[in-house]
Amino acid sequence: MGKTQVENILNNGGVVIHHTDTVCGISGSYLSEKAYQTIFSLKRRNLDKPLGILLADLESILLFSDTTLKELEPIIPFLQRGMTILLKRKKTLPPHLLSQSTLIGLRIPNHKETKALINRCGPLMCTSANISGYPPISSKKESVEFFKDVPFLPSENPGQGVSSTILSFINGNYTLIREGNISKEEITKQVPLSI
Repeated sequence: MGKTQVENILNNGGVVIHHTDTVCGISGSYLSEKAYQTIFSLKRRNLDKPLGILLADLESILLFSDTTLKELEPIIPFLQRGMTILLKRKKTLPPHLLSQSTLIGLRIPNHKETKALINRCGPLMCTSANISGYPPISSKKESVEFFKDVPFLPSENPGQGVSSTILSFINGNYTLIREGNISKEEITKQVPLSI
């Protein structure tokens, strides 16, 4: 599938499955309520579980949160390695991103092809490509089996197969939500964690 076809799909409210630096993701434009609903429907996921947003660079965090990069300075090396950070979201985001939580999960994938996709199409709503409660898929064969009508984008770099670490930063405090590709030990060398 060519780049133009992929862009047309995403720019018209469609979704795609692709490799990231962690596990395969199912993504759509963050601006599209249609893509938002499609992702939840495909995953059979409860609407009370917000989707994360994939970004191309650190500066894009400022589109989604009033948290400054200066405040996040101690963990910037982790953000550049694909950590997910939960921040207080702006109130000016599209309505479908405002319905579940006052927080938003943001991630800069350490994956050349995913970053190129984001640079072409803008930030992407993304979650692991799986039926809720089942392991993420890792191949085109599995993608066809579970999501036969969703385009699968091949990659020379299939990622680690380990979910991203999730850290929240609220009112100046860091809390580890999920340990994944970056260990708790690494994080505590840089910042104190709240319990």
